[in-house]
Amino acid sequence: MHFSLIKMVPPGVSFSNAFDDVMLPVSFALSRLGYDVEMKVNNINPKSVNILFGTCQPFRLEGFTFPANSIIFNLEQLTTKSPWHTTEYIEHLKAFTVWDYSHRNARYFRKSLGMTNVVEVRLGYVPEMTRLARDFPQDIDVLFYGAINERRQSIIEELCRTKLCVGILRREYGVKRDHAIARSKLVLNIHYYTPATLEVPRLGYLWANHKPVVSERQKETEVDNGLEEACLYRPYDELIAAVREMAASKEAREEQAAKAFSAFSALRQEDFLEAVVGRRIHGGALPKRPAWLHAGSGKDFRPECLNVDINPAMNPDMVLDLSLPLDPTVKYPTIRFGNITLKPGSFLKITAYEILEHVRDLPTLMRNFLDLLRDGGELHVSVPYELSCGAWQDPAHVRTFNENSWLYYTNWAWYPGWKGNRFDLISMWFIKDDKHIPEHEPALHRLLKTPRAIDGMNVILRKRRTTVAEKVEYDLMARNFYDGAVGEWAVH
Repeated sequence: MHFSLIKMVPPGVSFSNAFDDVMLPVSFALSRLGYDVEMKVNNINPKSVNILFGTCQPFRLEGFTFPANSIIFNLEQLTTKSPWHTTEYIEHLKAFTVWDYSHRNARYFRKSLGMTNVVEVRLGYVPEMTRLARDFPQDIDVLFYGAINERRQSIIEELCRTKLCVGILRREYGVKRDHAIARSKLVLNIHYYTPATLEVPRLGYLWANHKPVVSERQKETEVDNGLEEACLYRPYDELIAAVREMAASKEAREEQAAKAFSAFSALRQEDFLEAVVGRRIHGGALPKRPAWLHAGSGKDFRPECLNVDINPAMNPDMVLDLSLPLDPTVKYPTIRFGNITLKPGSFLKITAYEILEHVRDLPTLMRNFLDLLRDGGELHVSVPYELSCGAWQDPAHVRTFNENSWLYYTNWAWYPGWKGNRFDLISMWFIKDDKHIPEHEPALHRLLKTPRAIDGMNVILRKRRTTVAEKVEYDLMARNFYDGAVGEWAVH
């Protein structure tokens, strides 16, 4: 899947503006999840999933046609006092999938407006956000930046009457804003609206750069889980005293900055996005089922795969025990792909990492993998090695493996009763355990016999059709082995 992050801005506005504090982390996080991502200004990509920022102003919608699978990322606090709370914008939001960072907004959309197309997408941290110098000379005691209204103006004017050096920016972003932040001892955050949601789109960048923040917090202010200590929170009428107290104490500022960075950096943007792009539909037609099956996905959910796991608590695409016989006519429900069937030849690739050692009926699982792969499809496996510490460490393990464990699915495919298809062993490599390797490392064949020296084994198997000669050989082996079995193996 390809994502285009589109900033909708009027002509003459600099590319570096407030939306970048969200767009850039989203871009980096999506890239980490394996997606192709591009960032554009006023340039819709009809072949991509467009995530749109800044469509709240009417002039930003004129002359644009948005594909049905577009996503509106709303960053405005939509209260009845908000200038963006217009009929035109609400109807615009109703036409597409909406991502919103605010639980208050999402609740308002759903309960007050009856919208079911809203997905909560929390804002989190990516390492690229941390980029401001921390040792920059700080000649500004307190910085405020953002739009000014009456309640903000009142606090700012009172601060200016103190002996503090107050920095004020209105709509400056990019280098100028970053320079001011680096020069400031702390930043003041005052709600524009009340009741309010904590302004995470503004504050996340500050927390990521170890900047202490004094923030207004009223009884009605909603603060996300994990951010309870990200700011020094005070009611509106106590903000002046809190600013003066923190500006006077370097120790207090460093302590608050450390709390903020620790809290915010633990909330990874890629985790929030993975829960959305990996498990939700982006509007429009259902995406096609991937040609990559990730078996036993567990905590390793991969958005580019069909994730299958036996444990529903892992929230896979499909809850299924792949070691049981499969019925190709059964329709399995999934959130992302609708109802799908698992027909033979459905996948080009299957990954099964640290799964086979847990399965009691391994021959059935391997036969299912063989059937589900197309000709030439590959099975990628990772298992513990038989002499490793981890082989029997997990009480859920029922078997372990060595370099001969693949013979019955390749050269000896007649043994489990396979007929027209088999696997070829394409590659096999071993994961060494450096803690248990002798000082003078012996050759591999000796290491394989050294307890604890080899930790794991990775294997790639490729499906192919059996040849006529192999069928003759298999028929002979099967008859001899199965003591006069019926001639279902005979080549006609």
